[in-house]
Amino acid sequence: MPPGKYGMQEEWEKEGDQNILMDFLLPTGIFLKFPVPRNDTIKNIKKMVWRNAKTEALYFGLGDPEGYVFTCINDTAEREELEEESRRISDVRPFMCVLRLVAREGDRGEKLTNSHISSLIGKGLHEFEAQKNHEVDEFRSKMRTFCEEKALERHNLPWQQWMEYSFPCDLEPCCSPPVHGGAKSKHTKKLFINVKFEACDESFMLQQDPLDIPVALMKSALKKRATVFRSVRQEPEDYTLQVSGRWEFIYGNHPLG
Repeated sequence: MPPGKYGMQEEWEKEGDQNILMDFLLPTGIFLKFPVPRNDTIKNIKKMVWRNAKTEALYFGLGDPEGYVFTCINDTAEREELEEESRRISDVRPFMCVLRLVAREGDRGEKLTNSHISSLIGKGLHEFEAQKNHEVDEFRSKMRTFCEEKALERHNLPWQQWMEYSFPCDLEPCCSPPVHGGAKSKHTKKLFINVKFEACDESFMLQQDPLDIPVALMKSALKKRATVFRSVRQEPEDYTLQVSGRWEFIYGNHPLG
């Protein structure tokens, strides 16, 4: 057999969205074989396995899909648990196109982190552990402690600081930022903003001055809502503004315009 052809690895070198025939070994002892899109994710393939397993014996022996994880021999000849289910199967390149489904054990978060690290450095973490290098072990231990402390600090941040860290505002550059509360020109064009409350079908079209800050818009929206529905006035501090359809938020003391 020509070098580099063993293990069907050449199948992963092909381009396009063709299907690839894969084998699946289930914990119930059932063997499945069916084609999957080569660019499909592990998560979608798991759903396909459950659909195909419904017509096989011992299907009721399977539990919830979240309780299982695929394992395979990857392209570096190592056994790998595919915890990161957003990866494409063409990126994993399992040896002989075989995936084994096993019950998930241990700390999933730690395994997922180790999987990310292995993907970034191109090596399995067990290679570093096999070195028995005191300096490497000490460095990894200190870095882990440092990262855990920083993660805890960020988790305990006040709301405003947490928003600034998690969703920084995308601000337009301005040579001389206007001062909020200053004189407003009568000829300044108003901003027309459509505001819709979460879990509510109604929306309100509001006019705001470009120099207004986000809290002014929230006050106007809450006032309009209270007037229309005759509801109890609420505080703007209990809300935040999200750009429709995007994970972007508008907050702080920056002018809207």
